[in-house]
Amino acid sequence: MSRPLYKHSKGRLVGMDIVEIAPARDVNEITSMTAGHIILNVIGAAVRAGYFKR
Repeated sequence: MSRPLYKHSKGRLVGMDIVEIAPARDVNEITSMTAGHIILNVIGAAVRAGYFKR
C-alpha cells in the first residue's frame, strides 16, 4: 500500500514535478489522467493549507 508523501513532510511545498509519462505507451491516456488528478489534489491541499494567503 502506498502512502502520500505530503502527510509525512514537515516543511512547505516549494515545487513538484510529474515525470515519466510516455504518451506512446499510455493506453487510453490513463497515466496522463492520473497525473492530472495528482496535480489537482496537490493544488487543493495547498489551498486548504493556506499557502496562497497574503
